[in-house]
Amino acid sequence: MPNTPTRERLGSLVAELLVSAAFVFAEIAEEKPWAAGGLLNARLTLTHGAEFELALCVPGGLAPELAANLLALEPDSAEAKANASDAVGELANMLAGILAVEIFGRDVVCKIGVPRVACETAADHDSHFGRVSCRVSLQTEEGYRVDAALAGIPPESGGAS
Repeated sequence: MPNTPTRERLGSLVAELLVSAAFVFAEIAEEKPWAAGGLLNARLTLTHGAEFELALCVPGGLAPELAANLLALEPDSAEAKANASDAVGELANMLAGILAVEIFGRDVVCKIGVPRVACETAADHDSHFGRVSCRVSLQTEEGYRVDAALAGIPPESGGAS
């Protein structure tokens, strides 16, 4: 039987991932307005009987820093900027692996979908994010908002792959 994490647990897992993989420190925070600019949202599914959709959303201004830290590059380098979208997708993929153990257990093999990263507006994100029951906003030391959400997908919806 799946074990859906709480908001606090999801936030803790995201914060731990950001520190260990990207050297970005963040804490659970109340949702605040997004900074100007676009957002990068990575979504993927986790499946083992039950299906969940994971979303990780970061502001476009933070994404190159994440890429730089993951790839040992300078944050304002052209390579970091070019790899920003991939970095957000990779962090979502890493988070999915962590959540797979959290939800299904250590001895269960589950299917993790390929991250789909897209640019979206704050209004589009907040509209989708507001309908998800297990969600959390974090704030980095630099003041960036980072959102993570985990939603169960009803079997009749067909889910996302």
